[in-house]
Amino acid sequence: MRFHSFVYSLLTILSFIACNPTATKHQQSFDPKKIAEFKHFISKEIKAGKIAGAEVLISKDNKIVLHEAQGFANITKQKNLAKNSIYYIQSMTKPIISTAIMQLHEKGLLSLEDDVSRFIPEIETLRVTIDPEQGVEGSTMPLEKSLTIRHLLTHTSGLSHGLGDNKLESQLYQLLYGQPEDYKIHENIESRVAALLSVPLIGQPDKQWYYSAGGDLLALIIKRVSKQNIQDYLQENIFDPLEMKDTGYNIPEKESGRVMSLHEFNENGKLETSKIQVPKTGNTIFGGTHGLYSTAKDYLNFCQMFLNKGTWKEHQVLKPETVFFNGTKPCR
Repeated sequence: MRFHSFVYSLLTILSFIACNPTATKHQQSFDPKKIAEFKHFISKEIKAGKIAGAEVLISKDNKIVLHEAQGFANITKQKNLAKNSIYYIQSMTKPIISTAIMQLHEKGLLSLEDDVSRFIPEIETLRVTIDPEQGVEGSTMPLEKSLTIRHLLTHTSGLSHGLGDNKLESQLYQLLYGQPEDYKIHENIESRVAALLSVPLIGQPDKQWYYSAGGDLLALIIKRVSKQNIQDYLQENIFDPLEMKDTGYNIPEKESGRVMSLHEFNENGKLETSKIQVPKTGNTIFGGTHGLYSTAKDYLNFCQMFLNKGTWKEHQVLKPETVFFNGTKPCR
């Protein structure tokens, strides 16, 4: 599961909203020529063997402008990709977990400035590496400040993800995901967080932006604060209100045929179906960095909720002031 080595379906979800109230009707509409050019570009990428397939969903003003699928769900079997396919959405899990954290923030159950140790005391033993090329056994220094929930949300915690090229990152990757990759190397989110916290930070909290697996800590915080299974919390508070009917960590057997396979380039540079596929069922790590399956339509509902100031139909998933908590105004 080396994230940057896989080629996934191009699942494109573009939600547009008119930001200029003085714009003309023509300016606010889509140019059919541009749409045709975009569709042609996707087709060329597939024919060139750069991607296996693509499902494109474009929405504007709560209306579908374009929804189509091209290419293959499994290039080796030449299985065509269909609309409303199910995808392993990888890091698109992170915004959903972040939304759950903001819901708990709205309820007063946590603050963005809370120390993570309030919810995950295991983090108090963390230190910072002096040289990541020395690996996990290298020299370390103490933290200059505590990790906060805000740090986890903004990738400024100093945590890493195991995706870098140095020795520390390589060792972390093996601890988190195994070598070769094993989607069930850990039994639950607690186990994977423990592995993450067994490795020194890549840098001091609040000193740099560094893409990390901090979302897994956020998932564990959700579990401990809500006192619910993470899947159950997301189902009740996000998936059901947003009518995300095909989103979750496991796929019902009757829907398994809709899943887009993972693909990768082989040693000859040819795109092929990967030998390593994410299990469709039996997943018990309900993570925050990745782990969810979803569809283009489901994720569009999630995106549209933000454009609707935190609401979807009659459901208020987030308050308007949370969606625009940094003082920015809705683009209406």
